[in-house]
Amino acid sequence: MLGYTPALVLGRRAVLKAVLLVAVLRATLDVLQPRIPGPALERTDGRGCKYTRSIGRSFAGTERVSKLKRAIDVAVSGVALVVLSPLFVVIGLAIILDSGFPVFYFQERVGRGFRRFRISKFRSMKADHSGSKITVGGDSRVTRIGKILRATKMDELPQFWNVVAGDMSLVGPRPEIPDYVEMCRPRYERILTVRPGITDLASVRFRDEERVLAEVANPMEHYAREILPRKLDLAEEYVRRHSLTLDASILLRTAVAVFRGARKTHRAQSARRRVR
Repeated sequence: MLGYTPALVLGRRAVLKAVLLVAVLRATLDVLQPRIPGPALERTDGRGCKYTRSIGRSFAGTERVSKLKRAIDVAVSGVALVVLSPLFVVIGLAIILDSGFPVFYFQERVGRGFRRFRISKFRSMKADHSGSKITVGGDSRVTRIGKILRATKMDELPQFWNVVAGDMSLVGPRPEIPDYVEMCRPRYERILTVRPGITDLASVRFRDEERVLAEVANPMEHYAREILPRKLDLAEEYVRRHSLTLDASILLRTAVAVFRGARKTHRAQSARRRVR
């Protein structure tokens, strides 16, 4: 078994120092960015994609909280990328052995101020897959390793880089694809005044979204008409109530939900093996 050499330890310390320096610089740059004013609210349409009340300006929380949140985001994500790097290598090798290259999957999403960016994930579906833009339970496009990554949410780990790059936050409304954003653009004008996040209230509430979509006749229509409006309600609630305390609560609830989901998946797989 290989041990840590003094050079390796010093190397890791240097990397950690560099990450913390980047965090300070990124937070300083963010302080100089102006906040984005929010629009007046309108009545709803049949899909629930318009506003229902007046909320005035869209800045969530105080300037001080926003600056501190950004500094925490970058520092935590930067350190996580360093500490979890061995796990990244293991996951990458598992993906290659299971279904080949590529290891990562990139998709265009819409971020703060409607700026588009490429979200990063470990690839959990077949490389040459096509079809629906949403995934349902039992989707044949999901690989064997992909099922594990999705159950444990480890496919989302590369998004720590999106946080460091300034595209995302640890906690915030989950970023959507451009099609759905344009469908409900008036509501997103409010929601996208903050950075999208790796997790949010909807991530906890709709932990079993894939299972629910697998049980309906038209998953895409059900998502657009039933699930998406409810997610937007939760996103608006987050923007209104945003605080570091709420962020900590969402992170804790996410960890509990992921643990329960992984345990449920493990039990289901064990039951299937016993049947065989």
